[in-house]
Amino acid sequence: MTPDELVAQNALATKGISPALPEFLTIEEACDLLRLDRRTIYGMIERGELPGARRCGRTYRIHRPSMISSFSASPRPARGGRR
Repeated sequence: MTPDELVAQNALATKGISPALPEFLTIEEACDLLRLDRRTIYGMIERGELPGARRCGRTYRIHRPSMISSFSASPRPARGGRR
């Protein structure tokens, strides 16, 4: 298990979510794992920035290993923010 996965498991466990993460995550589980807001996750899906996201009826499932590997890869430079 990678250090990122251990940190993610600890973060989820403190919220009462089972530390045994499934291979496919719900939006809520992805939010907790990445510490992002739901709107941010949905925006990333719409822009194609979250690999492994698949629509299942009216919901999404996100392939955890794909998501983690994309965040562990080279970091992107921040887009222009407030000045």
